[in-house]
Amino acid sequence: DITIDGFGGTDIFLVKYDTNGNAKWANHIGGNHDIPSAVTTGPSGEITLAGFVSNGSPTIVSSLPPGTNINLGSGIPTNPGNIEGITATYNPAGAAIRATRRGGPVDESATGVVYDSRSNLYVVLTTGNNGKRQVFVDEYSGKNLLWEATADAGTFVAGVEPSLAPRLTVDEAGTVSVAGGYIGTASFGDINLSGTGTSEMFVAE
Repeated sequence: DITIDGFGGTDIFLVKYDTNGNAKWANHIGGNHDIPSAVTTGPSGEITLAGFVSNGSPTIVSSLPPGTNINLGSGIPTNPGNIEGITATYNPAGAAIRATRRGGPVDESATGVVYDSRSNLYVVLTTGNNGKRQVFVDEYSGKNLLWEATADAGTFVAGVEPSLAPRLTVDEAGTVSVAGGYIGTASFGDINLSGTGTSEMFVAE
C-alpha cells in the first residue's frame, strides 16, 4: 500500500499502476486548492498532468528520489484570489522532471495535455473572469515554448465554466484538434462562430 500526506487544502494525486493493477508509486501536488483536469503519457514514458492551483499559497510538486520536490511559489497575488494553470511532468520512475504554473489577473486552468510522436507536449488552457474568455494552445519541446495560438471563446460565466473546458488531440502529422464550448461568439484567427443558444460546442483544427 502507498500512503501520501497532503500539503494542505485539496491536493492533486498521480498514481502509477502496473499491468496487474498494483500501485507502483504515487506523487501529489498541493498548496491550498488544487484540482487536476487531464493526464497523458509520452513516447518515452514521461507522464504529464494538467490542472489548476490557487494563488496566494506555495504549491509543492512532490517527487520520488532521486528527484526532488519542486516549489512553484505562491503565484501572482490577486485580490480576490484566483486559480492558475499548472502542468507537471514526471519520468517513468516517479521523479519530477519539471513543473510550471501560469497565472495572471484572471482565472486560468490547464484542461488538456497530449504528446506527439516526437515527445513534444501540447497544452490547452482556458482563462476568464466576468467578461472575456480565451483559449490558449501551446506546443513545448521540453521546457521550451515553440508556439502559442490564442482564441476568443465568448463570455465567462461563473458556475458554467467547467462544462466548457477544452480538450485536444494531435495526429501523426502534427495537426492539433481542439474541442470545447463557448458562450455567445468565438473567434479562431479569421474564423468566427456565433452561437444561438445558452452555450455552444466548437471543434477547431
